[in-house]
Amino acid sequence: MNKLICMTFDGEWVKEGEFDTVEKAWEHASDLGSKWFFLPFPFVLTASGKSIADSPDGMRYFNGKRLSTVEKFFNRVSLLDYTEGMGVDEFCSVLWGIWHEENRPLTNNTKYAIIY
Repeated sequence: MNKLICMTFDGEWVKEGEFDTVEKAWEHASDLGSKWFFLPFPFVLTASGKSIADSPDGMRYFNGKRLSTVEKFFNRVSLLDYTEGMGVDEFCSVLWGIWHEENRPLTNNTKYAIIY
């Protein structure tokens, strides 16, 4: 059973239910009404609830990642001064930019790796 969760900007989330398929979870997500305002980031989890099985368009880079990793990343980005008061689209752009900056593959042209 896949689990549908909805996440806030700071990585907190609530479980919306369990579904036989990813598609059924997305069908349910499309009919959440005003919850979208408070919980704008839906994710479908694997049966274990530990990993992201599917993400919204534009956030597919989270697929296969651990839920705890995504929670911590959302929280860290939400604490940046310039993300305060951002809308969903702007926040998604910042998430994408930071994620890809920190997780881009090293190439033969890379002289130094940044280690955190």
